[in-house]
Amino acid sequence: MLNWKKITIGVAMVAIIAIASTAVWLWLHPVEEVQVKPIKIGILEPLTGASAYAGRGGLYGFQIAVQHINEKGGVLGRPLVLIVEDTEGDPNKAISAAKKLITSDKVDFLAGLVLSGEAMAVADVVADYKTILMTTNPTTNELTRLVENNYERYKYLFRTQWNVTQWMWAWFSGFTDLFPDMKSVVFVTEDLMWAREATVILGKYFRDAGIEYMDILFTPGTMDFSAEIAKIEGFNPDVVLVDLLQSTSVSIIKQWYALKPPSVFVGASGMLSYPVVLKELGAADTDYLLTYNHLWRVPKTELTIRYFDDFVKISGDESFGTDSTSYDGLILLAKAIEIAGTTDADAVIKALEKNEFLGARGTYRFMRNHQAEYISGLILQWKNLKATVVWPPELATGEFQKPPWVP
Repeated sequence: MLNWKKITIGVAMVAIIAIASTAVWLWLHPVEEVQVKPIKIGILEPLTGASAYAGRGGLYGFQIAVQHINEKGGVLGRPLVLIVEDTEGDPNKAISAAKKLITSDKVDFLAGLVLSGEAMAVADVVADYKTILMTTNPTTNELTRLVENNYERYKYLFRTQWNVTQWMWAWFSGFTDLFPDMKSVVFVTEDLMWAREATVILGKYFRDAGIEYMDILFTPGTMDFSAEIAKIEGFNPDVVLVDLLQSTSVSIIKQWYALKPPSVFVGASGMLSYPVVLKELGAADTDYLLTYNHLWRVPKTELTIRYFDDFVKISGDESFGTDSTSYDGLILLAKAIEIAGTTDADAVIKALEKNEFLGARGTYRFMRNHQAEYISGLILQWKNLKATVVWPPELATGEFQKPPWVP
């Protein structure tokens, strides 16, 4: 069983350490050396609750970015510091936390968030207070549609993570390339805001390619997946794409591996792409699993391997996704501030809109709606809790191995 109590305690400790970062930085530097005030970044992440894994990873990514930026002298000669608030994955708490960071903590910028519902709730807060929010994991297309439909009000919203359309394109293009003879696929996930958008988009991609498609959106909190697995077996797909955001949903993989239906099982992203989750599950319940990750320890860019190694140092585990979009979000925000020569929101917005930025995942360019352009990821295969990059070919470290129970 996954040790959620231990994980929750660890997440809480991470939050405490992060919140103390400003005080620690100032204590380590004599008063006479501190000539300018730091640039404060308010971090909104679910550090407790069902999405705590993703929130913790995002926080680690931000911490590593601060380390890399500050060791080069900060931004405009000022150090970056993080002030962290736990949203618990609750939109109302995310609103309260954002308001506190802006009005009480006087942060210069906001960053983070995991769930689309949180991001949509906070969008009006940053619009009201004219504060830039770099969202690093919510995927709903509705977020950047706000910018499209009312630029002057919502121009403060930016996103480094893929939107739903880009996520579905990543899976479709990657897995049809890896499995060119695929004839049928099932998509399984929690019935959440992003998933309702996703299944429409993903279904169209596959059906337009002549591939049979079925989706299963289950109630969040489901623990017994007998009905869902029976439905999948009845469809008999070549590939099953599973995306999970909540810890309660992880039991599906154990139930799947107990039965071993004759389909390739893909923990496409989310919980089942987190190395720490796979290690808790163990090799018997993860061997031959495929995952789609933003990066791995291969040279996607000149920043990738250093970031990956530093993530291992700070977290004790490998990078898994939400961390890298957070790291890159802060790296490019810092560069935009440098280009603008000021922390003024309008000036930084223009810098973000007009320039491109190198991150660990790739090169970022923002579209008119402030969505980052598509950056392709990697497909990994797991055996004995070790990952091999099997796609794309130019970055592969090995070849896909068909599970022995799949004909």
